[in-house]
Amino acid sequence: EEKKIRKLNMMLATQQFLVLILTLTFLAKSFSFINNPAPRISHSEIRSRSATLLYSSAGYSAEASLLLQKAELFRIGETTDRGFSCTQGQRSEAEKIITTLKNTQATAPALADLEGKWTLVYTDAPDITGLSQQPAARLGRVGQEIARGDGDSYVISNVIEWLRPRWLDRLPLGGFAGRLVGETDKGRVIQKVVTEGSERAGSSKSGVFVDLKIKGASFSPQGEDDELPVAFQILRDRPVDLRGGITLPFGSFEILYRDEALRIIKTSNGHYAVNAKDDITSSWF
Repeated sequence: EEKKIRKLNMMLATQQFLVLILTLTFLAKSFSFINNPAPRISHSEIRSRSATLLYSSAGYSAEASLLLQKAELFRIGETTDRGFSCTQGQRSEAEKIITTLKNTQATAPALADLEGKWTLVYTDAPDITGLSQQPAARLGRVGQEIARGDGDSYVISNVIEWLRPRWLDRLPLGGFAGRLVGETDKGRVIQKVVTEGSERAGSSKSGVFVDLKIKGASFSPQGEDDELPVAFQILRDRPVDLRGGITLPFGSFEILYRDEALRIIKTSNGHYAVNAKDDITSSWF
């Protein structure tokens, strides 16, 4: 009988230790991510989950595994600059995690479940990873906003933050030249590519596909006079908004996964995009 009690105490101590490690790992991931505001999971929610896991070994193994998978996906994004500098091995690991997360959902999320603002965590899409190679500007954050549109459609805005390139800081600029290019690096330009998205007819519980049509684009400099080039100061006061008129097909994507803090899609070209949900305090656009 004494041996059974010791064995039981050891099992409980092991569970408590694993829950502590899990909680600390997820807390660390919830505070920062590649200089981008990341989704916060409240301390009370983590404590609640940890308590539930302590008293249910079956629940522990299932939910703990899911949380660790998501934490690992965040880690891959963090260590590879959102997937921009991924090795093939890291990409393969990310794909395995994405497949695992997708298979945990009995019903595919609907487009309506994706409403709100999202910040990019990881992608393997070349049209996104190639943005960091632009010499004229430095890529900041990448995000997306989804809002209800007319009828069953949604307005899906792909958002890119452009910053002053680092190489300008190495030039001896001052006076008129400094004012031409901006005298500090605090200014930014928010570029939006606006599309209309609708769930494809025939989408089912096992897979929801969204077809896109491009509606236009906007270009909005933000910052004080000394933070922006002269040309951008003019555009700041008169933002460029090229929307309306003809709409053209702009590809499609499949919704793979969605929870309270994370969503994953797969484009028609077979590339993945993992985004974290922005809240009121972390929204940057």
